[in-house]
Amino acid sequence: MERITGTRLRLPEVRIYRWPGTKSVIRLEIRLEEEAKSAFEKEKIMDEYQNPEGTTQSGKDHLKDAASDLKEAASAKVEDFRQAAGQKATELREAVQNKSQELRGAAESAWSDASSQAKSWQAEGEAFVRDNPSKAVLIALGVGLLFGLLLRK
Repeated sequence: MERITGTRLRLPEVRIYRWPGTKSVIRLEIRLEEEAKSAFEKEKIMDEYQNPEGTTQSGKDHLKDAASDLKEAASAKVEDFRQAAGQKATELREAVQNKSQELRGAAESAWSDASSQAKSWQAEGEAFVRDNPSKAVLIALGVGLLFGLLLRK
């Protein structure tokens, strides 16, 4: 395996972006610095004249190494995104649970208030009927007659 000497190559810079307006599409952007790229091209041209088969093999090795580095960087970024999404999901779940407990408490309070008010009205109605039985009968008769006429038409 032939190594390129005299030039210091840097690994590709990998940037991963979330595509605006979507949740899962990821754009990968790979950049080689211009100086490293031009130096690599010069070395490649020089090596092609001296040893074309070795150059092809070293190019393949270099490509495999770069692909491996890219794969590792991409998998690390995907893992970071997965962890961030898991953390966000946990935070949202906790917020929903807290809000649901709050709303449940408010609903129980409203039900308790309505129930006590209904019991209060029932007790007042029973007391009125006991105190004024003839008025209660006449009122019930009037309400029944009114409903009968409304439902008949």
